[in-house]
Amino acid sequence: MIALPTNTKQQVPKDQLQMIEKIEEAFGFVPNMMAKMLTSEPLTQAYLDLNSLFDQTGFSCEEKQIILLANSRINGCQYCLAAHRKMALMHKVDTNIIDQVSRRAKKLIIQSGRLWPNLRLKW
Repeated sequence: MIALPTNTKQQVPKDQLQMIEKIEEAFGFVPNMMAKMLTSEPLTQAYLDLNSLFDQTGFSCEEKQIILLANSRINGCQYCLAAHRKMALMHKVDTNIIDQVSRRAKKLIIQSGRLWPNLRLKW
């Protein structure tokens, strides 16, 4: 796997400054993963577009973070799991739910109706 550089605002070409500003607007800061994606503008734009579409789903912030945590766990991405755990905490998701999803996402998906009866997610 190729290691991509982590770009800063000072390092990106001038034509990519607008992209880094979009990232800051979307997330409030430039996550390391996004700083690496700046190597490819189409990749960065695709991620921002997907994030924008996810924001339009009508899921609450808590529900979105649970979905992202579960996805990170199922995909086995420890970096993503750590990042989305931090975001879930920032969005005041119950730490018990975060811990359970982080450890047992596949099983919890099956049991979601019992675990979170008020959650609007249907699996």
